[in-house]
Amino acid sequence: MSRELLSNFTFRKATSEEVPEVVTHYNDVRASIDPCMHESTDWAPFNSERILQIIQAQNLYLLCHRDTNTLIGATFLSLEAPHFWRDLTTPAIYVEKFSVTASLRKGGLQVGNQRIRVGGQIFLPLIEKYARTLGLHYLRLDYPTENKKLGEYYLKIGFKIIDQATYTGPISGNPIRATLLQRSIH
Repeated sequence: MSRELLSNFTFRKATSEEVPEVVTHYNDVRASIDPCMHESTDWAPFNSERILQIIQAQNLYLLCHRDTNTLIGATFLSLEAPHFWRDLTTPAIYVEKFSVTASLRKGGLQVGNQRIRVGGQIFLPLIEKYARTLGLHYLRLDYPTENKKLGEYYLKIGFKIIDQATYTGPISGNPIRATLLQRSIH
């Protein structure tokens, strides 16, 4: 992804004023997920209180179009692994609830005279840039093991599988199978 193209986007912490927009974003993304995947992802409906807590913990980041401030995506970032992963000693940034606005996932976004796909190819380099400012060398994320297409995508863009786990979903109480991936930050 060229620097020129990336310069059309901002990656920043969410603010409390953006709670309604972020709640709508996550619930729209959740609604667009195949209902069969709801139990394997354990994505509960998002509400204002939950999003505000994440914003106040300074863990919610947004990807927006620079000129229009259109919300393109959101993610939770943490320096600590979620509880179900073994303790990995190499510091990394953990990406959770990584999402792109449902309407933009397939249709893309008009930027100047071109329509571009928005997703990992834009979002992940900006997360990596932020992680470098923290002195980190690895980006980690997980996905529901049953979502083979998503797993193949992450492997194709340079992630490596470093762990697999089954944990009890905090929302559904069902067993969730997840795969943890890691990529070196360039």
